[in-house]
Amino acid sequence: MRSRMLGGLATAMVARFGGHRIIRSIQRGTITLTSVASASATITAVDLSSSLLFLLGQSYSAAGGAWDDTHCRIELVNATTVTANRNNAPAATSIVSFEVVEFWPGVINTPQRRGLSIAGTSTTDTLSPAVNLSRASLIYLGESSNVASGSEHADAKTRLTLTDSTTVTATRGAAAGGTAAVKYMVWEWR
Repeated sequence: MRSRMLGGLATAMVARFGGHRIIRSIQRGTITLTSVASASATITAVDLSSSLLFLLGQSYSAAGGAWDDTHCRIELVNATTVTANRNNAPAATSIVSFEVVEFWPGVINTPQRRGLSIAGTSTTDTLSPAVNLSRASLIYLGESSNVASGSEHADAKTRLTLTDSTTVTATRGAAAGGTAAVKYMVWEWR
């Protein structure tokens, strides 16, 4: 079904964004980790106060593989660098795909780039400043864990929730002794 905006709503949206596109640039890339626990990709400089990072997926070159070898987390560490980290440095290769979306200034509030560590079944992280839940979104950027056994996957998988305007809750199915480092971003439209 096709629809169109008419009247005041359309005029307000054009005025809000000045009749321009809201996205300044989109960059995509991959990061390859072979025999290393960390690697980076260089991107064209972006404005960190108006840029979002997205994890597009990851692959691992060996059959099987322990969670601590295979799973990565990513981070936009500065205006030109995206870094991927995993817990170990196995000889097998992990390839991580990412996307950086840069908005024109004034479209989004400065994103909160965060990380947390979870050792039990649940933990929270406090956001500052608070966000407006009706305009905010949470972006999961992956995790790495020291869980080595394939039988402990409930311990290795973390679920994130934007619980309220100042709290992100991380939850796992079990706590069999492993610790996960999780990266995420919280952002909101202006």
